[in-house]
Amino acid sequence: MTDDWRRSLLRGTTAGLLSGVALGLLLKAIEQWSGSKVYTLLLNVDFIPWLPEALPEWLEFAMHLVVAVPLGWACAYLAVRYGRPLRFGAATGLAAAVLTWAPLTALSDRTPDTADIGALRWWLAAHLIYGLVLGLALRRLMSRREVRR
Repeated sequence: MTDDWRRSLLRGTTAGLLSGVALGLLLKAIEQWSGSKVYTLLLNVDFIPWLPEALPEWLEFAMHLVVAVPLGWACAYLAVRYGRPLRFGAATGLAAAVLTWAPLTALSDRTPDTADIGALRWWLAAHLIYGLVLGLALRRLMSRREVRR
């Protein structure tokens, strides 16, 4: 593995963990403040048949981070290759929100209804912020010559 790949993996892991934690904390605060079950949706793993019915919150959160890290890797790869980490971060966040909303809401009774526009707005806004945190973290971790704002 070359040093460039190692650096990209480390950057992606760091940015993915940071932005994943930020997303989780933000959605938890939104759920507590608004009552909209968006944090429950983030951690929902009811649809995975081989998992026990009840898991501790920390384990569900860790599973969320297992998804956030590869997204960080992909975004880091694109940002190093093409520059513009904020653009790729925001696109990653919005793509994750759009692609997961319908399947995740349809698979559980504990999550918002698929047609719940208020919850969808929270979901999209929080994922956009997640993407911006991801992009900002990558921009901070990248060398100046790699970043094209």
